[in-house]
Amino acid sequence: MSTSAQLALHDEIFSVASVAQGVPACTEAECLAYGNGVWVEVEGIGDCIRHWSSGLSNRTPMAVFYIHGDRLWFGEPAGYEDNSVARQQTYANMTASSLGMPFVKIARPGLYGSSGKHSLARQMREMELVAGAVRQLIARHNIKRYGFAGQSGGGSVASYLLTQFPDVECVAFSAACLSLDGLRRGSLERSGYDGADNIYDPVAHLSKIAMNPRRRLFVIGDEKDESALFLNLEDYYQAAKALGHDVTLIRTEALGNNHVLDATGQHAVAWALKGLSTKQIEKKIASKEIVG
Repeated sequence: MSTSAQLALHDEIFSVASVAQGVPACTEAECLAYGNGVWVEVEGIGDCIRHWSSGLSNRTPMAVFYIHGDRLWFGEPAGYEDNSVARQQTYANMTASSLGMPFVKIARPGLYGSSGKHSLARQMREMELVAGAVRQLIARHNIKRYGFAGQSGGGSVASYLLTQFPDVECVAFSAACLSLDGLRRGSLERSGYDGADNIYDPVAHLSKIAMNPRRRLFVIGDEKDESALFLNLEDYYQAAKALGHDVTLIRTEALGNNHVLDATGQHAVAWALKGLSTKQIEKKIASKEIVG
């Protein structure tokens, strides 16, 4: 039975309360029975990481991996209205169709059916769990070429993936959290958002990224964004550029309080995989071919 058919058998609803409280780990067998679960162990402890995909096969020429944003804002659930199997699979199907290539959304720990605690977002266990899931999916579906799109807090996770997958051809960071210092300089009151203990600071790990002449990085944001301040994007862009990476900073208009740029980042990756030049991608975004 295909993954889509298995998921269609029931419309699981993911508890809003679990965003703050966490999702208990199931067994490995229970995880695999979902059909879209990947069992990942970090330091001997396993978690079930769910993914929502469309277009994958046994031989997948290229695919876009998407790491979604945070769903907690100062301890309260936010933006979790799409908390069901039906909504997630519909999103994956529609996005793959829009991109014109296979699409995979990774459900971060504690969200959309993945076990774990979202209250511990952007700490090393989350990074390693997502990387482990991506690694298994690349092998399982024989994905030859791929890119990562990371939105908001998911951009922090995508930055870690960049250190782990030297063959990735494109990474797009949209409205992302990429420099803790850049966030703090813009607002000293954001410590609950950007300064938790042991939180991953992407700009501090740029030196761990292997050089790849085929890889392009896109840092995309709205200067009016008050959630992922543009200062932090500029910090990451300047540091990556100084190290010699092919990185482009793009200013554009975002939706949802100037913060929602999911589709823009996803399309930037797909366009890059299809061979469009950086100037062509910039032109498409500037002309608002894709908004939000």
